[in-house]
Amino acid sequence: MPRNFGRDAQRDSRRETREALKTAIEDVDWVYKRPVNAELEMDCALTLGDAPGQSVYIVQWGYKGKVVDFALTHRSEETVGKYDHIARYDCCHSEVHKHQYTQEGEDQNRTVIAEIRSDGTAWDTVNESYEFCYDDMFDHWQEHLRRWSE
Repeated sequence: MPRNFGRDAQRDSRRETREALKTAIEDVDWVYKRPVNAELEMDCALTLGDAPGQSVYIVQWGYKGKVVDFALTHRSEETVGKYDHIARYDCCHSEVHKHQYTQEGEDQNRTVIAEIRSDGTAWDTVNESYEFCYDDMFDHWQEHLRRWSE
């Protein structure tokens, strides 16, 4: 007996729609976390050029040869041991994003660099974003400081 391809196609289309909707709902509840076996690879401050008191504090975790979590914080030491945060890149809320702070410590501007998705690309997204964030933090620290000072 011949198949009714119209009905089969319609049934398949409804099934695909249900599966896509189920995936979308699961993504809403999904929050990126670094792998539990990730290793802390870096936890230090690097001085910014010859600028007194200016540094970038780096915390970086790696897993299977990739950067899977990080935070880069441009900070200014106003008095010994007391730091003001100027700008920061981090991976939380399932995003790689940048904070530009005010002198009062409030978010002046928050920019999303990349969404971290649950589709199996999360580690690649974080790893690929790290180099951009690192370069921007060191190449444009004077701009971050200027914005903070405004």
